[in-house]
Amino acid sequence: MLTKERVAKFIEVMKPLKPSIAIILTHLDPDSIACARIFAEICKHLEKNVKIFYAGYLDDPQNKCVWNIFDLVNDFTPIENIKNLNDYDTVLLDSSSPRDNRLGDIEIKPAIIIDHHPNKDKLEESEKSWYWVHTCGAAATMVTKLYMEVGLEFKPSDDLATLAILGLLTDADIKLLSPHMTALDYEVHLHLTKYANMAKAREVFDSILDEKYLELYTTIISKRERRGNIMVSNLGCISREYVGYMARLADAFCAIKGIDTVILWAVSNETLHIKARTIDGKLDLDAFIKERFGCGGARHGKGAAQMPMGFFSPTKNSQKELLEYLTKRILDAIFDPSIA
Repeated sequence: MLTKERVAKFIEVMKPLKPSIAIILTHLDPDSIACARIFAEICKHLEKNVKIFYAGYLDDPQNKCVWNIFDLVNDFTPIENIKNLNDYDTVLLDSSSPRDNRLGDIEIKPAIIIDHHPNKDKLEESEKSWYWVHTCGAAATMVTKLYMEVGLEFKPSDDLATLAILGLLTDADIKLLSPHMTALDYEVHLHLTKYANMAKAREVFDSILDEKYLELYTTIISKRERRGNIMVSNLGCISREYVGYMARLADAFCAIKGIDTVILWAVSNETLHIKARTIDGKLDLDAFIKERFGCGGARHGKGAAQMPMGFFSPTKNSQKELLEYLTKRILDAIFDPSIA
């Protein structure tokens, strides 16, 4: 946990870092966005300049809503726009893998890591580094706790507190029923409710349930294949801007009684996208995805894979046949791993 000794070491590690800190996000969602903005305030409190860099896309309607209503466009920079990473010391938030494949070819050596999903990376903290990797509902919980422990406090109807509670509730479950919830999450949530603008938070939660969500939800129902407790479905060929719906839709179907694992796929921008979700640790998603879809130049991790289609990218003439082939091939990979 975050003892006084650990907070003291955090401050000691931060002091000699370069004047400019690069906060690195491997993905964008309300949790990672909240972590970055809260940690940026910690850096300012410790007299450090901050730049926030992110990998991935702003392609989920909930992310776009957060982006717009909190006016974040000038606070975040695509990671490919880093001119010279050597100008910064780095902080990795909401991920505990410095070699995360979502960062592409960019190599980082974070002085600070804060994450709520422990993984198989062997992180060895030195005197000059500070790592807090701890299973809980959300990384925003951890960064918020650190924010408070270094002596900072929120203000009434505070945007920062609202971002923090959004990060917690979107990752840990809006009903606070995630199996990963801990006493720390409940403590931080109770504290944030005193300061967050909940009307603004509700606007974000409502943003995902739009007409496109309904259309894609209906598509999944019509194309679903279920064997036992596993459901597989696809969205066919979709625009890149709608790929962000897949994780949300997988979560929704995974909440249906009798279904404990959901695998969704779609083709977009010459890439096959896979999203998988499971409940209560029924399946090691990272291992499953790597085993079934880890070939052909695929990037994989965190229950997802992206596989380049190359020559087999669909045209208008070949789309139907390609999707029929992919449907059979993916079902084979999931249900008959001997031929995956």
